[in-house]
This record gives sequence, structure tokens and C-alpha cells, in this order.
Amino acid sequence: MLFVFLYEDLIDLLLLNNICIIKLINILSGNILCLMSKYICDSANDYLSQIYNEKDTDDRVPDNKTLFELVKQLSTRIDKLENENKLLKNSRSNNKNIMEILNNQEIQPLINFENWIINDIYPLINNYYQYTFLTNIADAICNLLNHYFDTHINNECLPIQTTSVKIQQFYIYETISQYENDCKWKKLTNEYLNNYLEHICNQFIYVFNEMWYKPNEHLITNTEKYKDTYFEYYKKMLGGNISQDVRNKQIRKCLFDNLKKYSHFS
Repeated sequence: MLFVFLYEDLIDLLLLNNICIIKLINILSGNILCLMSKYICDSANDYLSQIYNEKDTDDRVPDNKTLFELVKQLSTRIDKLENENKLLKNSRSNNKNIMEILNNQEIQPLINFENWIINDIYPLINNYYQYTFLTNIADAICNLLNHYFDTHINNECLPIQTTSVKIQQFYIYETISQYENDCKWKKLTNEYLNNYLEHICNQFIYVFNEMWYKPNEHLITNTEKYKDTYFEYYKKMLGGNISQDVRNKQIRKCLFDNLKKYSHFS
């Protein structure tokens, strides 16, 4: 009997709140029907369970205000699901459109992404590895990238691009066959980008060993001061007090912030 009262009151309330009805009718369709239905059923079941539990103590039937709160909660959940679904659809559509635009543009990069790192980024490390001594390797790489983008105006020809949105998504110009000049744009995952960042960090360590450790090796071996300095610098080369994950996130953000200034996809 309690369920009948609940059902009738809920129907009456919904009829008085056309906005909620319109949302329910419009949203409960398409690809997210099952997911939304689950949320609605879960919410209704949770609420009814709560009411049934209260029945043992006071046998009170929920009033219209209580039922209206339930409708508001359901409406909020539906709005959230609708927005998430739109973002997902737009993301998929945008990725496809961006890939088509990049691969069909008239001017393409002269080199692929890997060669860009080797030819353009690696040579700058000689001038920036000492920045690591001030804080850590993440800051040093960010300083290097900031300088590079500040001094390279023609960024539209770079073999890495992004979109000027909040989500960090990169696209790289990469070789797709045994022929180096056979390249296409592809979506870059964080895992794949992290591999490249690891190579750059290893190159910093290599330059550090060649340009600082070897020239000072005798002093490091024979004096406590240089030995302590070496261990301090080497620790910063490995990341200092930040984890590898934090290091990579910091560098990715720096790369993203620089690239989106010149993005054509606003």
C-alpha cells in the first residue's frame, strides 16, 4: 500500500513539473538509455529502501516536498550523464576531424617527431643541463622547451601539435613504414609520450656525465665537498624530490602550454 501511495504522489508531482518530465523523456533515449536507467533505478531503490526502513518506526508517507527532492536528485544525475555523453561524442568527433585536417594540410613538417627531438631538442641540452642543479630535471626541461618555443616562430611546421582546449591531447607526425619520409599524423598517448620524455631525461644524464662529472672526476674522488656536490646534482638529475609521474606531468603541461599558443584548433 505504501508503494502505491508513493507511486501516485510521484506521478502527480511529475505532472506538475513539466521541466523534469521533458528532461526525462529527452534524455532517456539513444546510447545512454541503459546507463541512465540504471542510475534512476538505483536512486529510486535507495530512496524506497530508506522509506521502507523508516516505516517500522513511524509509518509516515513522504510528503510532496520529499518526493520533489527525489525528482531534483534524479534530474541532476541525468544532466550530469547527458553532459558526459556530449563531451565523449565531441571528443571522438574532434579527434577524427583534427586527424583529417592535419593529414590533409598542404604544408607538412620536414622531419618526423623522433628526428625533431634528436635534431632540435637534444643539442640544446648542453646549454640547459646545469639548470637541473637549481631545482630538478623537470624544471630544466621546461626551461629548455620555453626557450625553444619562444625562439621558433614557425611552430605550425613542428611535428607535434595539440588543440587549444583544457584536455591535454597531442598529435605527432610519425613514420608509418620502413621509409623515413612516409609519415602521417597520429594521436599520441601519454604512455607513448612518457617514453620520449624518458629518453630526453637520459640524454640530460649523459650530457651531465660528459660535461660535468668527467672533468671533475678527480676532485669528486678525492674531496668530500665535490663528492657531496656530485651526489646532490645526480639526485636532481633523477628527479630530485618528485616522482617520475609528477616529473612527466609537469613536462607534459609545459609542452601543452607552449603548443596551444600556436594551435589552429580553437
